[in-house]
Amino acid sequence: MSEVRAGASFDQAELEILEPLGRRRRVEVGEYLYRDGDTAYDFYVVLSGRIDIVVVDRDEERLLISHSQGRFLGELNLLTGSRVFVSARVGEPGEVLALPVEALRRVIAIHPQLSDKILATFMARRTDLMGAASVVTRVIGSRYSPESLQLREFLVRSRLPHEWLDPDVDPEVDELLRQFSVQPSELPVVVASGTVLRRPTPGVLADFLGLTLERIPGRCFDLVVVGGGPAGIAAAVYGASEGLRTLALDGVAPGGQAGASSRIENYFGFPTGISGGDLIARGLVQAEKFGAQLSAPCAAVALHEEAGHLVVELSDRTQVAGRAVIAASGACYRRLEVDLQGALEGEQFFLMYQPTVDLATGAFTGVEALLRWRHPERGVVQPDDFIPALESSGLIIAVGAWVLHEACRQGAIWQSRGHRFTVSVNISAKQLERDRLVTDVREAISMSGFDANELILELTETALMHDSGSTLARLMLLKGLGVRVAIDDFGTGYSSLAYLRQFPIDILKIDRSFVSGIADSRESAALVHTLVQLGKVLGIETIAEGVETNDQRTRLETEQVDTGQGFLFARPLAVADLDQLLLDTAGKPEWLSVAMRGDAS
Repeated sequence: MSEVRAGASFDQAELEILEPLGRRRRVEVGEYLYRDGDTAYDFYVVLSGRIDIVVVDRDEERLLISHSQGRFLGELNLLTGSRVFVSARVGEPGEVLALPVEALRRVIAIHPQLSDKILATFMARRTDLMGAASVVTRVIGSRYSPESLQLREFLVRSRLPHEWLDPDVDPEVDELLRQFSVQPSELPVVVASGTVLRRPTPGVLADFLGLTLERIPGRCFDLVVVGGGPAGIAAAVYGASEGLRTLALDGVAPGGQAGASSRIENYFGFPTGISGGDLIARGLVQAEKFGAQLSAPCAAVALHEEAGHLVVELSDRTQVAGRAVIAASGACYRRLEVDLQGALEGEQFFLMYQPTVDLATGAFTGVEALLRWRHPERGVVQPDDFIPALESSGLIIAVGAWVLHEACRQGAIWQSRGHRFTVSVNISAKQLERDRLVTDVREAISMSGFDANELILELTETALMHDSGSTLARLMLLKGLGVRVAIDDFGTGYSSLAYLRQFPIDILKIDRSFVSGIADSRESAALVHTLVQLGKVLGIETIAEGVETNDQRTRLETEQVDTGQGFLFARPLAVADLDQLLLDTAGKPEWLSVAMRGDAS
């Protein structure tokens, strides 16, 4: 390691500034101030004696540099909070001054001369460690493996010391695999500080190294910046420098695509150009100087508002909240998603209601609320064209809550007129993942006055299967409100029969694909028969979706399916049409004999 670049010293005047902020302590030969793999350590200044910085290389300690009187220890991980790459061992007895990291941050913030010296030295040491301490993190994997390449890209772009060993060309790999009891099928592996990570993703590796949100106390920030490229890091610098608690996120590594550029010629302030790595390194140090938190890899996948904060959902399903969010990801948004942003406030959403019918009697049993979007230019947009966009953008949370409130409000109006029937509302997987769903349902019921016993929440199989423990807890709370729970499109997902016993399910909705094939497919007919018998054993009602012909209705009735829904009985109806029908038939329409009106959307 370069003595000139990495061995800066404090003079007496600078030591006098630091002295009140730390504590003196005696150190003895062989004592370690910190070891590689530690998750935190103090900022040390050597007052007397000698401290050796060593790295473990093939089970032996190798000296990198020694620090004597006036020099200080540490590098960039003091500010980032990531794991330590090297060990600090006392070579000669003496005394050190130990400053907590928060005290170091205050020094950097209010003493420009000290700040420049410390940060320049930290940056130089990280550059030197990229080669001198590469053995601290070993990636073992084939150059042809996409998983290995992802790990290497993350480490390179994060400027983390590492060594890549290819089992196809490096003879020492076999011995390492035997030493750590690693099978070839478990590659790639990462060996760091004596820990073996088998087939880790960049996210798992980042979490181990201390680069993810898990190391950050609290998840509420003044400013959240999505995107870790030059623009995102600049925004983080400006926000943190103004005293805002700031978090910057990137889906791959700090620096974004610019971090991988060999030369950037058009960046302001660098007329001769600068490499992407150097630009990002300087920006990161500047952001950390002001206390900005940086986390990667964690892609933002959704955004919604909650309790006055903007909540960003990440790809690992964690959430962070901010008073303000800056999108600096360079993402291209589809026009449809942009239009959806204003659809809720613009009152462009509305509900249609498709009836359900008792197959044995033809009696009207309830309605399913179906979301529609009246686009100001495109007219009514089909659900298949905008529901996925609601899901991917995170707007489904707010829109789903609106559907609950609107369906319960309309249901209460019907009840006030003496009509007693169920209202079903579809719940998305993203809604089910949040405790907020229970609050939304409770508020929709209480604010509308709708009878909770008549509200049915329809969930998909796949939504139920994710994080089954939390899902079960939320379903039990919802059942406590008096609502009923249905599994929609049953038979198309991956659930097992055990889920029907585990979850408090009241209704199975048999998917339309099996209903359409019941007349000419023995497999579909057998599956419908099995589901109905299963429902009877477990006390679960069955509803057949997509009933379009009398032949289907007759076969379903023969199989003793309880309820039917489909175009044979009614297309989705506007409120006015359903009101008129209820009025014309005194609230008891005989659906098997009435020609129904409605839309085909």
